[in-house]
Amino acid sequence: MRNIGAIATLTLTLGLALAACGGADTESGVQDATSMPYADGTPEAAAILAVANDKSLDLVAFDEEVGLHKTAAKNLIAYRDGDPETDADDHRFAELRDLWSISYCKTSCFESLLAYAKDHGLYGGNGNISVVFSPQQNPDEQHLAKIAKLIDDEADETIDIALYSYSHSGPIRDAIERALDRGVKIRFLADTDLANSASKGGALEEIGIDVRRVTKIMHHKFAIIDGPRDDDSLDRAMSAHVVSGSANWSSSAGSLYDENTLFMTGYPEIALRLQRDFDTLWAGSKDKVWQSFEWDQTRGNITDALIAQYDDPNTDVFLTSFNFKPTSSGGWSVLGTSVVTDELVKAIHTAETSIHVASGHFINLPVAQAILDVKTQRPDVEVDIILDCQEIPRDGEIVALKAAIEAAGGTIQYKCNTFRWHYKYAKQMHHKYIVLDGDELYTGSLNLSDNAETNTFENMMMLKGAEHQALVDQYLQNHAKVRSYGHADDDLTSLLEDIETATSVPLSWSEGISMTYGEFQGVRDAIRDRCPATKYWVQGELGADVYDSLYNAQPQWFQYCSTTGYPWPKVPCSNLPSADCAARNDCSMVGNSCQTN
Repeated sequence: MRNIGAIATLTLTLGLALAACGGADTESGVQDATSMPYADGTPEAAAILAVANDKSLDLVAFDEEVGLHKTAAKNLIAYRDGDPETDADDHRFAELRDLWSISYCKTSCFESLLAYAKDHGLYGGNGNISVVFSPQQNPDEQHLAKIAKLIDDEADETIDIALYSYSHSGPIRDAIERALDRGVKIRFLADTDLANSASKGGALEEIGIDVRRVTKIMHHKFAIIDGPRDDDSLDRAMSAHVVSGSANWSSSAGSLYDENTLFMTGYPEIALRLQRDFDTLWAGSKDKVWQSFEWDQTRGNITDALIAQYDDPNTDVFLTSFNFKPTSSGGWSVLGTSVVTDELVKAIHTAETSIHVASGHFINLPVAQAILDVKTQRPDVEVDIILDCQEIPRDGEIVALKAAIEAAGGTIQYKCNTFRWHYKYAKQMHHKYIVLDGDELYTGSLNLSDNAETNTFENMMMLKGAEHQALVDQYLQNHAKVRSYGHADDDLTSLLEDIETATSVPLSWSEGISMTYGEFQGVRDAIRDRCPATKYWVQGELGADVYDSLYNAQPQWFQYCSTTGYPWPKVPCSNLPSADCAARNDCSMVGNSCQTN
C-alpha cells in the first residue's frame, strides 16, 4: 500500500514543477482548497470518482476527451497508477477528498470529470441506479436475488417495505431473517389479502416483523433500506437504498412476467418522498394481529422544505396518496383528484419525437387521449405501445381511443400466450413504463387505469437527463425486445398452422407472442373454427367464477382442445345468450334466462 501523505507531497511537487515549466495551466494548485464543490456520498461524487478511477483513460484521453488541464491529468495519473511498470503501488480514489488533495485538480477539474461522466452515462448509472428486467430464468439474476443481496450487504438499522404481493420463501425470506438477527428493525405495509394471510402476513409476524394494512388497495412495490425514518436519521436520505418498480416479490414476477425493478442510492429527493409516503400510510393503517407488536410509529418530520433542499429537476416521484385523505375511523376518503395522471398527461403533451409505452393495463382515458392528441397534432411522433393480452377484451371509450391512435399511425401490440387470458397461466406483460422522446422515463407500480389513480396507493418515478440516458436506453431496448416476441421465428404462422392441422388444438402456447388486435382475433377465430365448443369461452361470456372452478378441476381444458379425444366442456346453459339457448338440447328458456333441462 502506498503512503497517501507521501503521494500527495510527491504529486504537489511534481505539479508545481510541471506548471513552472509549461506555463499553460492557469488553475492554482491550492485554489478553493477548503471548499469542494460536491460532498462525498452524492451521485456527483460517485460519478467524478468513477471517471478518475477509470484506467482506460490515459493522459491523452484526460486531455482531449475529458478536458482536464495537462498538469491535473499528470498528477491524477501519478497518484492513481504509480509506477507504470507494476500494479503493486496503484491507488484508487476512495473519496472526493483524496482527489481534492491532488495538485491542480480543483473545481474546474471536478466539473470536467463530472461533465464527462454525464456524457457517458456514468452519472446516476454507475452503481447509483440500475435496473433488473424480468423474466430471468437464472435465479441468481432475478430481482429477488438482488433484493436479498442488498438486504444482506446494506441493511444495518431499518427496512420499510410497501408491497402488494409477496411469497414468503426463497432468498428474500432468508435475507430478512438474517437482518432481524442483526437487530434490523423491519416494518411491512401490505395489501389486505397479504396481511390477512396466515402463510404470508402471519409468517412475517412470526419471525418478528410488524405487518399492517390500509383499507384501500396497497399496490406499491418499494422498499427503503436504512432510510430517513426518524428525526435523528433524516440525513440518511443521501445514502438510503431504494427498490421500486413493477415487480412484486414473487417467483412469477422473477421467472414468468415481464417486469422492471429499479435499485438506487444517492437519490435523496426520491428517498424522502417515498419515506414520507410510507409514514403517511403506516399512520393510517390497520393491524391484523398475528403477533402482538408495540406500535411502531415513525418519528421523523419530513417537510416540503426539507425535500426542497434536495430538489433535482431530473428526478421525481409522483404518488396517488395525494388523492386521498385519512379519516378518523382509520380509512381513506377519496378527494376526486388525479395527481399522477395529471403529471403523465402534461409530460406526454411535450413529446416531440416518440412515445413508447409498455403497460399491463391501458384503460386510463386521459393518458390515451393525450397520446392521441400528440399523434394527431404532430404526426411524425412515433407512438409504439405494447400491452398485456388481458387488455384485448375491453369495451367502451378506450376501444375507440386505441383505434384512433392506430388510425393516426400509432402501433399497438399485445403480448399473448393463451386464447383467453387468465391470471393462472398468462405470462403477463406486467410493466408500467412510458419513455418520451427517448430520454425521459416514467416507471413504477401505477397501472394506466382510473382505478389505480382513485382506489389504489401507487407510485410513478420520473428520470431524465444525460445522467440517466444509459438507463433510459435499457428501457427502450427492453421495449423493443417485448414487442418482438415471437417475430424472429415467425411463431404466429407456426401457431396458426398448429391450430388448423393438429388434432390437439393449442389453446395456450409456451411463450408469449406480440401481435396486433387483428392478428389475435385471427388466432381466436381459427380456434373457434376447429373447436366450436370453445365459442363462448373464447368470447369471454362465461362467468369468471365458473371459469375459475373449471380451470381448477380440469386445467388441461385450457391448454388444448382435442378434435378426436375428450369432449371439450360446454358452456353452462345459464351463461348462454337467449338466441343460442334453443340450439342446445340440454337447455331451454325459463322466463328471460336460459336454464339446464
